[in-house]
Amino acid sequence: MCNALVQKLKGAIPIGTLDTISVSAADDGPIEALISGHSDFPPASVSLSITASMSTTMVPGSSPVQHIPGLTIAIPALEASGLGPLQALFGLATGASALVGSIPTYITFRKPAFLDALVAGYLFSVLPTFPKAVPDWTRFGVKHGGLLGLATVSFQDRTQAMVGSILGGPASIFGPQDNLAGGATQSYDLSLSNLVPDTDKLTWSVTGPWAANGVLNMNPGSVQTSFIADFPLPRAVSPGYYRFVLRVDAKETSDVNPTQSLSTSTSKNVTVHVTSDATNVHQPQ
Repeated sequence: MCNALVQKLKGAIPIGTLDTISVSAADDGPIEALISGHSDFPPASVSLSITASMSTTMVPGSSPVQHIPGLTIAIPALEASGLGPLQALFGLATGASALVGSIPTYITFRKPAFLDALVAGYLFSVLPTFPKAVPDWTRFGVKHGGLLGLATVSFQDRTQAMVGSILGGPASIFGPQDNLAGGATQSYDLSLSNLVPDTDKLTWSVTGPWAANGVLNMNPGSVQTSFIADFPLPRAVSPGYYRFVLRVDAKETSDVNPTQSLSTSTSKNVTVHVTSDATNVHQPQ
């Protein structure tokens, strides 16, 4: 919280000095921060007092009811001497408050490789077919000079209806013959929801005049990744529009019952526009 506010203060005082930053907190109370500094030109002294309250808030539409921790920042009036417009430079409204942070509402997971086979066998025998951990936070705040959070965790099942994927990236690639001879490459982003795919079952494929494919890598615990897709073209490619379909497939096999699986697919139409020279490049229509 302080780091973010310090950056705002630096932006508001381009030529100046941050003098002091003090933070205090009481058990079961808010965190209070006082930041003060001064600018050299025009001359001004500035102090900013912020109160951050921590609590739990209900997830809208959750069933069963779930609470997550949140942080609300209240910003009182900015005190300044010699520079009235400085308040506007901060972009901070007096009395403003907003929920600025929370944790994920659930965590999907697979059987950890390091677990002893006996322990893993027992643990996953009592879990849902496709488990996810859902914390319901009962407390979040300051205690004994630190942060204290309490939550109960339930294990719920994921179903095919919950699974989804989003493919982000450009729908067009364009450039001169010299640059695109042999093919074009482009970076794309993939986001998954409620799915932890098998390592060899997260793949991309390109179909069209020519084809290509590959396997994606996703870090454990992550729901997003980026990858480079290839759009093959001849070495002696002619100017024109070449239309491809980029597709991503993901599949998760249950650790509890290997005969069951969840899957998702997403695709994007991609046009590669090859121009005759570097001075005649136009976005495809």
